[in-house]
Amino acid sequence: MRIDEVRNNWNGYYDGDLSLLDRFENACFNFIEGRTSVDQFVSGISELDEWAFRMYWGSYQKTNWLNTGQNKKYPIIKETIWTAIMERIRRLLVEKTGLDFKLIQGKTGGQVAVAVFEDGNIKTKDVDTGIALQHKDGFLVPVIAAECKGGHACSTCHDGIWGQAVRMKKQFPNAIQVFITDNNMTVGKKIDVSTYEDIDFEYLERGENNSEKFAKGNGYNRLNPLVMEAAINQLVTAVSSFDESHWLKMNPLYKNTGEKFRDSPDKVGYFVSPKWRDIVEI
Repeated sequence: MRIDEVRNNWNGYYDGDLSLLDRFENACFNFIEGRTSVDQFVSGISELDEWAFRMYWGSYQKTNWLNTGQNKKYPIIKETIWTAIMERIRRLLVEKTGLDFKLIQGKTGGQVAVAVFEDGNIKTKDVDTGIALQHKDGFLVPVIAAECKGGHACSTCHDGIWGQAVRMKKQFPNAIQVFITDNNMTVGKKIDVSTYEDIDFEYLERGENNSEKFAKGNGYNRLNPLVMEAAINQLVTAVSSFDESHWLKMNPLYKNTGEKFRDSPDKVGYFVSPKWRDIVEI
């Protein structure tokens, strides 16, 4: 499990009371083992979450080590929290279906296939968290691929998650794309739902939009156990509604041409896809 990842990521930066991290980790472990409810889980992790929330949202960007640009130190908290939730989901699904679901957890254990080629090569991608099934050829097929976003969930961010979902579903059409936001969704209000329909589930983990508003007002937008409970119930229901063959279904394998991608750029300085070569001069 990746529960100690928060501690490992903060080494050399965080010099506060380490018992804060102890209590956070214990809350995650107790929840995974089924010893606590979602309400108790949220209560146990909220102390660390509130401290980080105020530090991240309550200061202008790039004024401390937790809110500097693309720093992963704030998002890693929610990735860890939601990995605990996904492990709870995984155990419930194993119990309900008897299938051997695997936990996806970041760079260690997060490499799922997104493209399978006829020569046996596999293109993989790191996924923040989720669950997968192992194909008979050894690679992991995404069943739930979840991305966790700290900060503004703007249209650019949604476009990235949507693009990832389209790419994944091109090979595995039944894979579920989940997007977990930090409740500062700034994507345009007039955008039709069809724009991002390949994002199957999106959870605002605090249950009320605009975290920045809360922090700038010196407040705290607490994690919402009802949202997490909904995620568990909805995703368990969605996955358990279909058999193993549904989740392992693949579209036709990507074909190999025998030509290497670098051949043309190395020779003439540009690349033209084979599908255009009968139309344009190369």
